[in-house]
Amino acid sequence: MTIVLLAWWKPRNCIWAAFSLGALLIPWQAYESRKWAYIHEDVIAIIQHVETTKKNFGRFPEKLNGYKFKRAWVENHVFYGSSNESYSITYFMDNLGTSYCYKSASGFGYYPD
Repeated sequence: MTIVLLAWWKPRNCIWAAFSLGALLIPWQAYESRKWAYIHEDVIAIIQHVETTKKNFGRFPEKLNGYKFKRAWVENHVFYGSSNESYSITYFMDNLGTSYCYKSASGFGYYPD
């Protein structure tokens, strides 16, 4: 209610305030996009590593011990699980409530979807 009254009383100031607030979101979004690109780059490399291991040894690796992450911090954002027939990679950016996954049987997915 206060914002509406302020917008009615000083509309020009409110427009500049809204514009400035929106402009402050640009660096944050750029940081998040870069972080996402780093994580996704490792996920793609993990998929290639797992598929190569299956091709060479006839089974999926139980753990990602043979994979070296491009950036050490990404390892904390990625979870891997496998069985004899399939594997899954679950990864997230900022919190576990919104996660992404890759399953060998169905491809990429998103939670909550």
